Amino acid sequence: MKRYIHIALLALVAQCGLSNVVYSINIAPTTLGDDAIVSAIKQYSDLTEADLNQYKLLWLGRLGTYGSFLVGVASAVGAGVGSYQQAGTIQTVTPERVPSWMTNPVVLAGLGSLGAGYMSYRTLYPRLRPGVLAKVQKFLDVCEAINNDTLQDPNDNKKFTIVNYSFQNVFQLKKSYLPQSWLSASDIAVYNALANLEQQGQVAQALLAQIGLEDDSEIKKKHTLIGNYTNNLSYNKNLYGLFTTVQEKKNEQQYKQQEERKKREELLKEQRENVELALLQGKAAAKKQETGLLQAKKMRTYGEMAANSVRNTMSALNSIYQNREKIGYYSFLLLGGLGLGSYMYSPVWFNFARK
Repeated sequence: MKRYIHIALLALVAQCGLSNVVYSINIAPTTLGDDAIVSAIKQYSDLTEADLNQYKLLWLGRLGTYGSFLVGVASAVGAGVGSYQQAGTIQTVTPERVPSWMTNPVVLAGLGSLGAGYMSYRTLYPRLRPGVLAKVQKFLDVCEAINNDTLQDPNDNKKFTIVNYSFQNVFQLKKSYLPQSWLSASDIAVYNALANLEQQGQVAQALLAQIGLEDDSEIKKKHTLIGNYTNNLSYNKNLYGLFTTVQEKKNEQQYKQQEERKKREELLKEQRENVELALLQGKAAAKKQETGLLQAKKMRTYGEMAANSVRNTMSALNSIYQNREKIGYYSFLLLGGLGLGSYMYSPVWFNFARK
C-alpha cells in the first residue's frame, strides 16, 4: 500500500509542476481589427470581474494551499487504489496482443492517481491563494512585455512606456512610445487594448486586496506596482480617446447601444401590451361566460317554473277527473241550494229594490 501512496504523491507533484509551465507572452495582434490586440493579450492574461467571485476559499489563507494538496493526494490515492483493485478484471478482458506492462497493477494505479490528482488540482488551485497570485502575475508579465517591446528614447535615460508613464501629447505617444508590435494597429484597437488592461489591473488589485496586504510585503509591493500601471493605463486610454477615429467609434458604439436599448424597451412595451390585452380578453371572456351562466340559470329557473305549473295543472285535472262523481253530486247540491235561496229571498230583494 505504501508503494502506491508514493506513486500517487509523485504523480501529483509531477502534474502540479507541469501546470505551472510559463508560456511565452505574445502581445502582438495576429489579425487586423478593433479587438486584435485585446485578443492577443487575452490569450495569456484575461482577468475579469468574474474572477472576483470565483475565489471562494480565500478565507482559508495559506491553509488553502495545503488543503488543495491534501485533497489532491486523497483523490489520487483513492483513484490509484481503485485502479489497482480493478487490475485483475482488466487483465482478464484485455486482448493478448496488448503488452503486459500496460495492464500491470502498478501502472494502472499510477495512471489513475495522475488523472484524479490532476483534475482535483485544476479544480481547486485557481480558487486558492497560489492560483490568485499566478493570475495576477500573468497581468504583470503582460505589462513587462509591453515595457520590453517599447523602444527607448536615446535622448532619455529612462524608458517611457504606456504602463509606466502618463503622457501629455497623444501624437508623441502614438509616434514614439507604443509597443513596436502595436504600430500597425488602428487607433481604436490600441484604445480597446488600453481599456482592457486598465480593467484587468483593477481586478488584479481587488484580488490582491482579497488575499490581504498587511501580512506579505511582496504582495503589498505588487499591489502598489499594479496601481501605478493601472493609473497610467487609464490616463493614456483617455488621452488616446481624443483621436477623432476613436471618438467616432465610441459614438457609434453608444448609438448602437442606444438603438439596442430602444429595441429592448419597445419589445418589453409590446410584450407588456400583449399581456394587458390578454388580461382584458380574459376578463371579457370570463364576464361573457359569467353572463351566459346567469342567463342559463335564469332560463333553467323559468323552465322549472313552467314545468311545475304544468305538473300542478295536470295534478289538479287528474284529481278532478278521479273525483268527478263526488264533484258532480256536491255541485248539484250547491247549485240547488243557491237556487232555493234565490227563490226564497227574491220577494225581499224585490221590495227592497222598489223602495
